[in-house]
Amino acid sequence: MNNKNRILTLIRGGTARGRFGSVIGVMTLAMLAILNFAQLHADDIQRLDAHDRALPEAGEHEGFAETLDTVAWTPSPFIVTTQRVWAPHETVPIRFVEFPSPRPTAHAPTNTVHARWYVAQPESPQPDQLRPAVVLVHSLHPDAPIAQALARTLAQRGVHALLIDLPGYRRRRGPDDVWPGVRAVLHGAQAVADVRRAYDAAAALPGIDPDRILLQGTSLGSFPAAVAAGLGTEPYALVLLLGGGNLIDIIEHGQKDAANFRETLERHGIHQTRRAAVLAPLEPLKIAHRLNPQTTWLLAARNDQVVSPANALALAEAIGLDASRFVYLPGNHYTATFALPAVVDLLVRIAEAEDPGTLDAP
Repeated sequence: MNNKNRILTLIRGGTARGRFGSVIGVMTLAMLAILNFAQLHADDIQRLDAHDRALPEAGEHEGFAETLDTVAWTPSPFIVTTQRVWAPHETVPIRFVEFPSPRPTAHAPTNTVHARWYVAQPESPQPDQLRPAVVLVHSLHPDAPIAQALARTLAQRGVHALLIDLPGYRRRRGPDDVWPGVRAVLHGAQAVADVRRAYDAAAALPGIDPDRILLQGTSLGSFPAAVAAGLGTEPYALVLLLGGGNLIDIIEHGQKDAANFRETLERHGIHQTRRAAVLAPLEPLKIAHRLNPQTTWLLAARNDQVVSPANALALAEAIGLDASRFVYLPGNHYTATFALPAVVDLLVRIAEAEDPGTLDAP
C-alpha cells in the first residue's frame, strides 16, 4: 500500500474503526501538512516596484556580442510580489517571491520567475537597517538540496538569501513537462535573463542593501550565474561552486551526472548536432573577460568527473583568477559538498566585507 492509500485508509477509518479512526485520519493528514507543505499567508502580500539595470553595449568581443544578442531584452520596470510562507519545518522565515521573466517564451509555466527568500536572522525591528544578500542559482538536482542548505545557513548567519528556480523547476514546471534540467537548458537564454533580473528583484526587497548583493551558482546554476554576472553592472561578488567553462565539452565528455544528462538530452531529441546551439547562451567563456578577477571566486573539486578540473581551469584562466580566487576543494563533484560550511563562511566574509576585492584567500 503506497503512502496516498495509507492516508486515505486512515481518513476513512479503515485501520481504526468508527469516530476514533476518523480522528486519527484527520490528525495524520494535519501532521503531514505541517511536515511537508508550506502554506501561504494571503493577508501578508507585498507588491514592490523594481527596474532592470541597463544592459551593456556589445563591444568588439565576438563571443560576448553573440551572447548579448541571444539573451538581451529591453530593460523595463517590473513588479516583485512577496508573500509570507508558513513553513514550521524551516528554521528561518521564508517568503515566496515572484516576478515576470524578462524573456517570456511560448512555454507559459516558465514565464513567471519563482524564488524563495530566506530572511536574515535575527530580523531587525528597524526597516531601514539594510543587510547584504546572496542570490543563489541551484544545481541540476530537482530539489536543489545544496542551494537550500546554503540559503538556510546564510539566513541563520544574518545574510539574506534569494534562491531562484530555473525554468522547468518546481512551480515553473508545466503538466507532463520534460525533465527539469532539459527545460532549463532549452530555455538557457531565459534562465540567464531571469538570474540577471533576480539580482534587481533582490535589490527591491525591504531590508536588503542593494549595493551588497552577491551572486552564487552551483554546478548547473554556475553557468547562468556567470553569464548573468557579465551583463551590465557587476554584482558585489560572484562565487561559482563546481563550475567551469566549455559547457559543450562537459556535456559530451563528462562522467556521472554529465553522462546521465547527455543520455537524457538524447532521449528528448536534443542530439549532438543540436547541443552546441542549445547550450550556447549558457557558455561562460564568452563573457569571462567581463568578470572582475578580484571579486570572482571559483571553487572546483580536485577529482571532479562531472565538471573536470580542466574545464574549471579553462574558466579560471579566462577570467584571470589567481590562487586566492581559484580554489580546489578536496573530493569529487559530490563529496566536495562536505566543504559547504567553508563555502558559507566565505560567502558571509564577502557579504560583510567593505571591499571584497581586498579579501585574502579563503
